[in-house]
Amino acid sequence: MFRTVFLTILPVLLSCGSGSPEPDTFEIIPVDVVRITPPDVAPGDLGGPGTDIGGPDASEVAPSDTPAGLDGVGPSDGTGGPDGTGPGDAVVGPEGVVGPDLTDVGIPDVVEHPDIQPPDTGMVDAGPCGQCPAATPMCQNGSCVCTGNSCPAGFYCKGGKCGPCLDDLHCGPQCESCASMGMYCQYDGSKCVVCDSNHPCSPGNKCIDGACKSCEGLGLCGPECIQCPPTTPLCVSGVCECSGGSCGVQALCEAGKCVFCTNNDPLHCGPSCLVCQAPDPHCSSGACTLCNLDDACGPTCASCDGAKPFCNPDGSGCVPCLENLDCEPGFKCKSFACIADCKAQGCQNNLSPSGKKCSEAWIVGRLEAKKTFTKSTDTWNQSNDDDLNYFFEHPECWDASYDQFYRIYLMPGDKIAVSATPAPNEGDFDLMLKLYTGTECDEDSAGIFSANDKYLVQCWDDAADGKGESFAYTAGAEGWFTVVVDGRLSGAEDLDYGAYTLTLTLTCTEETCCCG
Repeated sequence: MFRTVFLTILPVLLSCGSGSPEPDTFEIIPVDVVRITPPDVAPGDLGGPGTDIGGPDASEVAPSDTPAGLDGVGPSDGTGGPDGTGPGDAVVGPEGVVGPDLTDVGIPDVVEHPDIQPPDTGMVDAGPCGQCPAATPMCQNGSCVCTGNSCPAGFYCKGGKCGPCLDDLHCGPQCESCASMGMYCQYDGSKCVVCDSNHPCSPGNKCIDGACKSCEGLGLCGPECIQCPPTTPLCVSGVCECSGGSCGVQALCEAGKCVFCTNNDPLHCGPSCLVCQAPDPHCSSGACTLCNLDDACGPTCASCDGAKPFCNPDGSGCVPCLENLDCEPGFKCKSFACIADCKAQGCQNNLSPSGKKCSEAWIVGRLEAKKTFTKSTDTWNQSNDDDLNYFFEHPECWDASYDQFYRIYLMPGDKIAVSATPAPNEGDFDLMLKLYTGTECDEDSAGIFSANDKYLVQCWDDAADGKGESFAYTAGAEGWFTVVVDGRLSGAEDLDYGAYTLTLTLTCTEETCCCG
């Protein structure tokens, strides 16, 4: 009786003293079964050497009239559990294998994998359970359960059942812990890997057979490991770039990128990718052309507007006007610029005046002078109305009697060329030319000793007797100008009168000489 009570309370005492933690309700791997085969103890004897439990054979512990537990052993006092075993009874498995009492320990189920089952490795004797599969050789609560190492390769014991090694803690045929190596279990559970579809490699690397390989070493490019296309086959600093003629037809490789040619890009013009330059800097319809349109003008093919709304026909740039109608009233278009429209006086000849006085000068018409005006006459018996002061002003240009006057209207920039030549039989005629601004000359009435040259431009008396005089002049202002033909008497052999021929040629700044 004492032995039975002792065996009943022993496991309880051991349990209280050990301080073991509560079992994991998620994963309980039963303690490996230990085979006790001392040479001097028969199987089933709990009191042999090397044990803490003394007593008779197992046959004495379990009389035939006592309900048996999983191992056929029950308490002699009938105080066991539902299956006839007491909470303190030791559990003796088949073939004398002894393990802790698991009767009252709940064992969570293994996650079922209906398509993955451990292979059939035969049956073993499991005592009360009869024959159990070799993978689950222990009988517990009437069920066959696995032990720590009973599951076949590729499976592990959890909750009394063999589950496939398909997670990061149990992977592959050896059920390795991938997590402890900083790795993952491959999706098919075959092995531990560094990467897979759920655990990609770092940028610039690609997962190949569970290992991260450098993209560059695989001939791939960039952090996403892309395959560079044929048009940009070079991988430069992680970017696919073009090379040479890789861009194909109608495209150029510039700064590593393919630039496609269009029909309106002057730097990539048409199918031949022409670079349009002067004199044809514009790309139109796939060809280089001159930019001479109002909305595409000049080297940059810019739009004309504002003060210069028109494009010069030569494509040189934008201009204010192309014709007179483009200018405001009172202005006309000259050289593509709007200028004041000139209305000159004295456009026609008027030789009706006598020409004897400054106030009666002959009018040389601008249109006639443009073609060159010519007049042959003489100063004999003419008036003497233009005498420069010899003593106080121009002794070099002092003149005697007889003079004639010619008048012409000039615009700013107009040029006149004047020459007077004595007749062939006038070898003693000392001819002189003078030019005045306005219509007053030396004021006609001024005396010989008066200062009367305020309108004088210049006088010319450079040639010898019988020789001609000439000058050229460019007008700086608009108005009338008077030419005087005079003579000088400086000695007995000189004459201050004679026959001569005058020519006057006008070069106008305007094509029509402001008379059109």
